[in-house]
Amino acid sequence: IFTDLSTNSPTTWNWSFDPPTVTYVGGTTSVSQNPQVQFSAGGLYTVALTASNAAGNDIETKVDYISVLYPPVADFTADNLQPVSGQTVTFTDLSSNTPTSWLWNFMPGTVVYLEGTDASSQHPKVQFTIPGYYTVELIATNANGSDTESKLDYIQVLSPSFSLDVQAFLEGPFTGTQMSTTLNSSNSLPLLQPFNIAPWFYNGGESVIGIPDPEIVDWVLIELRETEGDVTTANSLTSIGRMAAFIKSDGSIVDKDGFSLPVFDLMVSDNLFIVLWHRNHLGIISAIPAIRNGENYAYNFSNPENQAYGGSEAQKQLAADVWGMFAADRNSDGSVNNVDLNASWMLEAGLSGYYFGDFNLDNQVNNMDKNDYWYMNTGKLSFVP
Repeated sequence: IFTDLSTNSPTTWNWSFDPPTVTYVGGTTSVSQNPQVQFSAGGLYTVALTASNAAGNDIETKVDYISVLYPPVADFTADNLQPVSGQTVTFTDLSSNTPTSWLWNFMPGTVVYLEGTDASSQHPKVQFTIPGYYTVELIATNANGSDTESKLDYIQVLSPSFSLDVQAFLEGPFTGTQMSTTLNSSNSLPLLQPFNIAPWFYNGGESVIGIPDPEIVDWVLIELRETEGDVTTANSLTSIGRMAAFIKSDGSIVDKDGFSLPVFDLMVSDNLFIVLWHRNHLGIISAIPAIRNGENYAYNFSNPENQAYGGSEAQKQLAADVWGMFAADRNSDGSVNNVDLNASWMLEAGLSGYYFGDFNLDNQVNNMDKNDYWYMNTGKLSFVP
């Protein structure tokens, strides 16, 4: 209850509060002489009274006159709701009504506090050590009481391991809707990955005792690059992992068993770009970073046309809404040029089997490879940085 103490017999009164989060009760209003007021939020309030009579008016203002104290209303947020185990997550207290102490709980309790913070910090920094879902609870307290905010399964901690769901097409074996498997049906596909030579010098031991699926077209080499910047900064120095895998007739890329997605055991904190190499097609790189969804990164190079960095210059349109890797880079130097013909294709012309000069992967090195692929693609370049 506010009591008017004005002198000289005022006849009207006007009360104001800053902030204005008040409610008048008991039938009083802002023009009552002695209003009854309830404050609906905690904090400091400035109160002003304008008293008037026939001779004029006067204003009395009392700054921060009322200090309203309420128990806190607990709330919080986190800067990453899907961290990989080992990544740092910062929690920010959003509690109202000026709490003076905090207590954080995590269920399960497999967390580590970092940078000098602990369970009683206002804004703790936390690492989650085991993958899974975590419930987070904050108890915020001040002199007038406490409040608890609990968020069930608020954090999903991911494993550093992830699968890669990539789709791409090779121009050479493409037949209109999918790729031919002639090398496979001719028993020409090698059982050991073919990228252990220049220019890749990949020493991975990916091998099989037999080609596991009749829909397998050939081997490809996946390379992952991580950078804080865009694709132009994803050069070879940013490479974090490589793996040889199979590409199937529908463009899907699978592990050595012929059906599982390739799995990488890597910690990725920045932008992840996917590079795809083939022994006689121009290499490509994703135009934008791949996005992690749960335990999986997915990227489709085949649609739309700008999925590979370089757009229509980096891949060839093979059919309506289907784009694929340019054929005829026989020596895998990133360019389709005379060397691919004179120093490579000519040495293998007329041979049958698994040869790099077989640009359409039909188990034959012949004029079709030269005329339909090398000639048509001469001058094309890879856009992989």
